[in-house]
Amino acid sequence: YNLSFGTVLAVGSDEQIAALDDVEATGQLGCFALTEKLAGVQSGLIVQTKAVFDEGSDCFVLSNVGETDGAYKNWISQGFVADKAVVL
Repeated sequence: YNLSFGTVLAVGSDEQIAALDDVEATGQLGCFALTEKLAGVQSGLIVQTKAVFDEGSDCFVLSNVGETDGAYKNWISQGFVADKAVVL
């Protein structure tokens, strides 16, 4: 697995880890979204992205809860082609 699904294996719930069987069987591609423009090397400490689950669309909606545009996710490898995303 790449960084995205490797992260699920490392810190995911039992349900999330079990879902990787389907990911592998169907050949889905994952991306990993951590870096925020103004966080730099402190991305895991000062992340300002908020994820809220939307039942109507059955997905999470990401928003910037910071005071600047620098909190948006940047440099998401494979973001344009991935089927699933791991967001930290």
